This record gives sequence, structure tokens and C-alpha cells, in this order.
Amino acid sequence: MTTTQSMLVSAIAAPSRALLGLGEALCKDVDPAKAGAKPKGVDANHPVFIYGHLSIYPDMVLGAIGRSDLVDPKSEQWHEHFMHGKDCKDGCGDYPSFKEVVAHWKNRYETAINALADVDESAFAGECPFEGLRSRCATLGDMVNFMLVMHTSFHLGQMSTWRRCVGMSPASL
Repeated sequence: MTTTQSMLVSAIAAPSRALLGLGEALCKDVDPAKAGAKPKGVDANHPVFIYGHLSIYPDMVLGAIGRSDLVDPKSEQWHEHFMHGKDCKDGCGDYPSFKEVVAHWKNRYETAINALADVDESAFAGECPFEGLRSRCATLGDMVNFMLVMHTSFHLGQMSTWRRCVGMSPASL
């Protein structure tokens, strides 16, 4: 591993690990029986949907960085529920359990972060492999950073808002 690669990977992995900690803090005291409920009067994503949605994107990252061997087929199966553009349905009936969703998110996210250390530095300069993302992520490095940092931050912000809408306190880190 070169110094440049180490710095680049660190610039993505360090905030990603911080977000992993935030994500764990945001869900640790959520009642699983209420995790599939939208706040009364608010059309917001609920925790099951948020963590389910976040759980499928690390496998896209893994495939893009050449680590398809680490992809979990469950993520692709969950596209029908959680892929971008899917509506968050009120109630848990159509979704996996909150415990399963959070465990899958944590596992996939950690796997993707850890796999970054093995990526050759030059690969990050290559073109983003997803045509639909190229307008905002020109390179593979841009896409990995977007998925593991910005995308995750955005949805954890939704989780923080959900907590407040249902009367929960801010997450304690």
C-alpha cells in the first residue's frame, strides 16, 4: 500500500467508521416493535426502511472496487424493498425485522470499509462504473466516498429526525 493510497483510504474510511458509530447510536434504543412506523402526521422514512436502504449500497461499492467475492446475495434480494426510488411503507409487515436489517447494515458497511485497504490507488481514479451516478461522481473514488460518507450521512440524518418526531431524545455517542 502506498502512502497516497493510505491517505485516500483514510479520508474515506475514517468518516465512514464515525458514521458507523453514529448509526449504531441512533438505533440502539429504538423499540423494534415501533421501528417500522412512520411518525404520526409525518411522511418520513422509518428506521427499518432507513437501515434496510443503507444496507444494500455497501455491496455496490464492493462490486465496484473489485471485491464481488465479499458481496452478500441478501442485499440484492432486498432491492425490491429498499432500492432508491422505493416508497417507505408504514408498518413492518413487508420488511425484514429491525434486528435483521441493522445487523445486515452493520456487517455490509464494515465489510466495505475494511475492503478499501486492498484497493490499488490507481483504481480510485477510474471512471465511476454506474452511469446514473456519473453526473455527481465522475470517478470510482468519488462514488465510494459518496456512498459510504455522504449517502450514509443523509440517511442517518433522517434517522435522527425520526427519533425526534416520535419523542425520542438525541442519540448519545
